Amino acid sequence: MKVIDADSTLKDQIKDISNAHIRIVTAYVTDVLETLQELVSRNCRVEIIVGTIDCFNHPKHLAQIGVLPGIDLHVDFRRQNSVHWKLYLLEPFDVIIGSPNFTGRGLKTSRDIAVSFSDQTMFVEFKQRINVLLKAPRVIKFGTAAYQREMAQYEADFEIEQRHRRSAIADGSTPSVSDWLADERNQELKLYVWEDHHQEPEKQRAREMAVKGRKAAAMPESEKSPIREFFTTSQKRTPLKAGDIVLCCRTSGAYMDFFRLDLIERGGDGLLYMIDMKSSKPARLFNLSEAKARLAGYVQDNELVGPVTITRSELLDLFNISA
Repeated sequence: MKVIDADSTLKDQIKDISNAHIRIVTAYVTDVLETLQELVSRNCRVEIIVGTIDCFNHPKHLAQIGVLPGIDLHVDFRRQNSVHWKLYLLEPFDVIIGSPNFTGRGLKTSRDIAVSFSDQTMFVEFKQRINVLLKAPRVIKFGTAAYQREMAQYEADFEIEQRHRRSAIADGSTPSVSDWLADERNQELKLYVWEDHHQEPEKQRAREMAVKGRKAAAMPESEKSPIREFFTTSQKRTPLKAGDIVLCCRTSGAYMDFFRLDLIERGGDGLLYMIDMKSSKPARLFNLSEAKARLAGYVQDNELVGPVTITRSELLDLFNISA
């Protein structure tokens, strides 16, 4: 039996495996694409079962894993009742079990511990348990029609969970971007990139909509203008929702700051107005002082316009932070 920790990591245990069938059961999976690609390149077949507790796993990341050749992905869509194991079976008879999820941080076992041992009886026992799990209701194979149906609802629930997460952070202390990314629950950053300054007609219409919205929400009228800032789009629909905390800036990366979109409403001019009300608490997901330059460069380099989502993996790459 061998102890797996920060000195002898989970990644160390699997980095040299080749021509093997690997079975992984984990509650969470993120920041492991490179590891999986390495295993596939060494002719490994990897079977993954992942849970959906707290809607932690990013739908985009699951899709990136599911399409990899040599990867057999199943998702347990039972939410809070879904699988919470951290189990790794490596042919022929190696078993790894402990606290690390199959994530970038879990592979480092910097805060986790596990044990590795070779035992044919236990290997077969765990393999049988995995086979039973695969037959459980709502444990569904990636790419099937049933998977697409479940994923549609999961994506909606994931967005709600992330909005709640952003709101909770914004209402507390403001971490650095590295501290914010250190929390694996923060899976994405919402951006809105605008092109031109507003003219007086749009400003007046936004003020009228905000005054009406403030009265409807019984907000105090302590300010002459109820608007902190507002944004518009001609798009018929937007993925942004009222209450979202969004990083907004111009296409040049200028005027970058966080805003809480308290009111999203269609104006009489056909534009969709997204308004941050002064009566709400200013929102900050993380401190922009160290992050603004790189984020502005990202916006310019990728020629971003309108609503954009940056995933956790993309942010880690942008800030050169190891998962």
